[in-house]
Amino acid sequence: MSPHEGHHSPRAPLHARAGLEPNNSPLRSWIPIGFGFSALLVAAGWTGPLTPSAGRYLALLCLLPAMAWAYARSLAPTRLRWLLWAAPGLLLLASAASDNGERLQVLGVVTALCAAALLTRTAPRAGEVMARVARSAALVSLLQVFLHHVPGAFCAWDAAADAMSRLAGHLSGQPLRLGPTFSGVWVALLFAFLALPLSPRGAVDARRARGRAAVLLLACAVAPIAYMALLGPIERLGQLAIQAMILPPVIHRPLAFHPGQVSALAPLLLLLALLVPAQYALGHLSHAPASPAPRRLLPLVLGGLALFGAGYALTAPLLPAPPRGAVIAIHDPEPPDSDRPAVDLSSPAIGRYGLAQAGMFGAFRNYLEAAGYTTRVLRGHIDPERLEGVDALVVINPQRVYTDAEHDAIWRYVDKGGGLLVLGDHTDLFGLQEPVNRLLEPIGIRFEFDSAFSLRRHWRHTQEFFPHAITAGLVDALDAQIGTGASLTLRGLRTRPILVGRYGFGDLGNRANGGQGGLLGDYRYELGERLGDMVLAADADHGKGRVVVFGDTSSFQSLSLPHAYAFVERTFRYVVTPQGAAWWSKPLLWLILAAAIALLVIGRPALGVTAAAAVLLVAADACHALHARPAPAPLDPGRLALVDTTHVGRWPLDYFEEGSMGGIPTALMRAGYLPVMSGRMPEAALDDAALAMFIAPVEAVAPATKARLRSLLERGGTLVVASGGRGASAANDLLEICGMRISDSPLGPAKDEGTTGDDPASSTQRVVQFVDAWAIESKGRPFHAVHARYAGAVVSAETRVFHGRCLAIGDGRFFGDKNLEGEFAFQLGNVKFLERLLEKGRR
Repeated sequence: MSPHEGHHSPRAPLHARAGLEPNNSPLRSWIPIGFGFSALLVAAGWTGPLTPSAGRYLALLCLLPAMAWAYARSLAPTRLRWLLWAAPGLLLLASAASDNGERLQVLGVVTALCAAALLTRTAPRAGEVMARVARSAALVSLLQVFLHHVPGAFCAWDAAADAMSRLAGHLSGQPLRLGPTFSGVWVALLFAFLALPLSPRGAVDARRARGRAAVLLLACAVAPIAYMALLGPIERLGQLAIQAMILPPVIHRPLAFHPGQVSALAPLLLLLALLVPAQYALGHLSHAPASPAPRRLLPLVLGGLALFGAGYALTAPLLPAPPRGAVIAIHDPEPPDSDRPAVDLSSPAIGRYGLAQAGMFGAFRNYLEAAGYTTRVLRGHIDPERLEGVDALVVINPQRVYTDAEHDAIWRYVDKGGGLLVLGDHTDLFGLQEPVNRLLEPIGIRFEFDSAFSLRRHWRHTQEFFPHAITAGLVDALDAQIGTGASLTLRGLRTRPILVGRYGFGDLGNRANGGQGGLLGDYRYELGERLGDMVLAADADHGKGRVVVFGDTSSFQSLSLPHAYAFVERTFRYVVTPQGAAWWSKPLLWLILAAAIALLVIGRPALGVTAAAAVLLVAADACHALHARPAPAPLDPGRLALVDTTHVGRWPLDYFEEGSMGGIPTALMRAGYLPVMSGRMPEAALDDAALAMFIAPVEAVAPATKARLRSLLERGGTLVVASGGRGASAANDLLEICGMRISDSPLGPAKDEGTTGDDPASSTQRVVQFVDAWAIESKGRPFHAVHARYAGAVVSAETRVFHGRCLAIGDGRFFGDKNLEGEFAFQLGNVKFLERLLEKGRR
């Protein structure tokens, strides 16, 4: 329906039939601009470390006023208005069930703003404002897609933000190093795009329009620098306000100054500051309807198809099938006859207790070999002959500078198609900084003398996972297990981030804090340290080979592998794959993208760029769901132990937290199992598992899962269920397979000393302690063995089902760190008790 038809339609509102635009004086452009841009900032994760659910609903909350503003000014038919509302809303809500939630949220906001722009095209001035808001959001989203996928683009963007922050620091007399998120350049760019074009259709006076747009562009340049220069005072005022409103007054302790808590809201503060010049810049728009731009259907169709194909290529994980027999060589610079290796390849072993004694890098060799890889240790000097037949070379915390001959041998090896995985740590630990930085000079990646700390614990909701074959399927920082490592600086044109600490800071090291201090700093942010968008892992192509660099070794350590196995295996599979398979990174793809955008611009000049950005985002995100998630290489069926975390809601999954249960995977490793903490209990993995463990489940498992558990028992596997209390119904649903149940009879804290009396160890090792014991009852099947009693009641028992063992422990808190095994302290009797139970299952 054309604007003129709308004015004479009997169904049109009175103000439309009179030729007026609703609420035209004043227009209040700040409503769509402020709320529309806020929705995009929240959806993109640029307004603080929000949880996914909080970000999703806050984005919807910000978007509603902007959409209502467009709805009130629309002269389109009612059905069309509701249709344009429905699609963006469904897209935003769909992000709740998607592993690609953040990018789907961004796509939902951009689509909603584009729909609002179409909705208001019958109201000339309102339509022009809404079209500019949509175009700005789409262009910024398009830039984000390019930063994610174009090698070297992130380096340039990060360098620009760093230069702006250094300039602001120079002007204010305080050192500043801020990443793009904290510097506010994303907001400045949003408003800068709002000022373009300088002479739009519908302008009253072209010269006046350019002048007002120039004012907005100047404000976009000045506002971020002014904000960064005032960062210190803003933080102090913000912290004082938060403490006054939320916390009781602290008398004996000074206020902790942690910039990042308040400056995480920098985008919203800058948005408020730029609303006034934006409203002024848009005052040049006229009320007269502009003639519609002609449409060209063929260029639009061709451009859309080209962008869809490019998006499909961009989001392909590009991982081959898990290799069988790929050779992984771990370099240890110590000579072969040395009795003190430089790389700790130990793993959990009986007699070494406490999670600090769980070993370092030995477990990842066990996992890789059980997945079909071949591992070897390369001791001493490196030369081309020793690298023959090696698919990937692993360098861990090198403690000496490689000789020129070794350096040349390594890079010739990579150039011919070999893979290189470099793992380092924080603050020049073991003197690694000079050796690793010299090694990585050809690709432009450097380790900084700092420790990358998150503004929240354990990097939860503070990391950004860049689209990459390694991060495919990664939805939580827990699945990557990044701890405390060094931040990386990227300067190579072919480098790409893999993991970025969006909300964290680089705590500078302290060389006086040696020994157990690990050269760590003061664990606090200080002006001059890097704040935000720190690269934690990156990769680069070199010749035909691939190089992956981690600033932290935690993911590859024994404690992390039960959570991070899939992530670690994808990393090795990517490294051993020759670079030639990654055709999507070639310039041809970017020529296709440029041609596609040009076709869309030709097809419809007014909304061409907006359409191009929206279609690219639709292609990239929709095609992400079309690619099958790369499953990790299956482990040896006789050793795989799945520890369910899907149905658990009573204990934290992070290590060293109150109530966490880090001793479970360590105990399983000592018994010879390869534990995998399964957050999405894969049905197919149960078919290969030798043991399945459920700790205090709160939700009943699906019937298909119970059927697979019966098959596990038929094969001679082991099922372990530990729970107690009045919430044990989910556990009893599982124990029904075993002919047991947890009764409603509480026993309280309990000790058992008699059942394990046949153990020749000391009496200390025979004491088994329960935190919150509940009785186990037989239900139609006699106990095969009773492992613990208290006050005449059975607390732990076993039945035999087919050829398998079914173990029940009437205490959901038995496996807690305090009761079993923590970082340093442990209950020896409980550890030995669990060892005996698991040892019987491995016989």
